[in-house]
Amino acid sequence: YPAPLIKYGLIHLYEDLYGKESPVLAKFLGLDQRLADYLLGSDAIDSRLKSFVWLGHPRSSWDEVILAEESRVRLERLSETLMVSGTEQQKVALYLAGPSGTEKSTVAEALCSSLGKPLLMCDCERLQASDLASPELVNLVFREALLQDAVLFLHNFDPLVEDQSRHMATVEPITQELVERQGLTIIAGAQPWRPRQVLKDQSFLTETLALPDYAQRTRYWESHLDSNKACITQQQLASLASKFRFSGEQIREVVTTARDMALWRSGPSAEVAVADLNEASRWHSNQRLKLLAQKISPRYSWEDIVLPRDQKEQLSEICSYFANMPVVYEQWGFQSKTSLGKGLNILFAGPSGTGKTMSSEIMAGELALDLYKIDLATVVSKYIGETEKNLDRIFQEAQNSNAILFFDEADAVFGKRSEVKDAHDRYANIEVSYLLQKMEEYQGVVILATNFRKNIDDAFVRRLHFAVEFPFPEEEYRLQIWQQVFPLEAPLSDSVDLPFLARQFKLSGGNIKNIAVASAFR
Repeated sequence: YPAPLIKYGLIHLYEDLYGKESPVLAKFLGLDQRLADYLLGSDAIDSRLKSFVWLGHPRSSWDEVILAEESRVRLERLSETLMVSGTEQQKVALYLAGPSGTEKSTVAEALCSSLGKPLLMCDCERLQASDLASPELVNLVFREALLQDAVLFLHNFDPLVEDQSRHMATVEPITQELVERQGLTIIAGAQPWRPRQVLKDQSFLTETLALPDYAQRTRYWESHLDSNKACITQQQLASLASKFRFSGEQIREVVTTARDMALWRSGPSAEVAVADLNEASRWHSNQRLKLLAQKISPRYSWEDIVLPRDQKEQLSEICSYFANMPVVYEQWGFQSKTSLGKGLNILFAGPSGTGKTMSSEIMAGELALDLYKIDLATVVSKYIGETEKNLDRIFQEAQNSNAILFFDEADAVFGKRSEVKDAHDRYANIEVSYLLQKMEEYQGVVILATNFRKNIDDAFVRRLHFAVEFPFPEEEYRLQIWQQVFPLEAPLSDSVDLPFLARQFKLSGGNIKNIAVASAFR
């Protein structure tokens, strides 16, 4: 083992002036440059760490952190304990686990602010990608925290957790440093983690943070909108908190973007409108889903679609259902009384051209959400396990998209459940169960569309929230479609007998639209 001065990088051995290899006794001894700078009064971070380490002086208070009550109590108690005993007398490692968007950085800042300590933040993903050897860098990071008298915050820890055996050269030095480090160290990642070895005299605490619920999101929106000129009602505020499952930081960014949109639209006196907030929210949602699905921009409104009264009321009820889900499930406690997931799963069934895609566009426009269309026929693979991989990729990207997922050709997967005669039958049923599982886990709207309702197993339909039947239009509704399909600007001759066309030709709405466009070109 190297002696302490060498081990902790306080001094280095250098070759002679010509760089030739020489015996140890012939090498030059030199003080580490960062240590020399420190002794001369410099607080600049070691130049070898500047690409992934930075120092902050937080001023956040616990009042600014919106957390579940149990988490807040435990974290504030830890803060009080450290303040009473002094961080130098404690050896505490706090692991903050939670998905992207939880307030891990804000919690770390509030802890440091309450302790009156600076926060030294280290991006572990960048550290791992650095050219220097990981053990040496880990040593420099922990030494920098000591020189700065700062709380060390190791965030983006997930790449190291996901494959510990591969990243052992980084994880092991971190564990060793935790054993020896005095004071508070904070680690943050999406997945829970504990060191493989027991840390002697070291308290290793884990706090799991969840994404803010509806009530917490409402408080974030109120907090950030109060400091901006915003012209929205309480109902519109509730709608924003319901539709967009954002973290507090994302909500702040959305409000800032909406303010810039209003400024660009109307100048310095502009007020932030709900349309600005909806557009900014869609902008800050995950947009990578368009690499796997077709993004559709809604063009239609309720006046554009011709459907029987019952179907129209059912579509309106679905929009109202989605808007009120957080209130019913979270505030009124019905989440514990239902076996279905937190999302909204819908089946649109009817012949081609009867308005299934159009209805999904109208719902997306009504709810001010993005709409992505996925053709299930292209997702299904003949190779065992590939269909599940394709579905997993889609739902993984959709997780933070705040979008409506529209799966066309649903009968490609949701056919009648087959009797298991061979391995292919068994895996076909597994694919169906996997899609249902993913739909129930997704906390947004999923629409399955099929041209053949009879091909869908009733056992699967019972697990959906709504099933809307789109009938082939009768003469009354065909006439309405003919009357609406021609724009006002189109020079339609008085000789065109629309009632005759509706009576004589039994066509779907999609075919009527195609005929109108083709006749205009002719």
